[in-house]
Amino acid sequence: MAKLKRMLDQHPYISLLVIVLLSSLIGILVEYIVNRDFIKDGFWTTGFIVLISLGMIRRQRK
Repeated sequence: MAKLKRMLDQHPYISLLVIVLLSSLIGILVEYIVNRDFIKDGFWTTGFIVLISLGMIRRQRK
């Protein structure tokens, strides 16, 4: 557990990308299973949230 905490502290960008990928994958799967549809507009929202989060991480690291 200490290794994971240290890695997340040293590489916050990687942890953000892992969280985004996993949550997007889960969201896409649920949407497809429930509605048999895929909403492409969700990528713009995800991209915008990721850019804001990257800016917050950058500001915290300074």
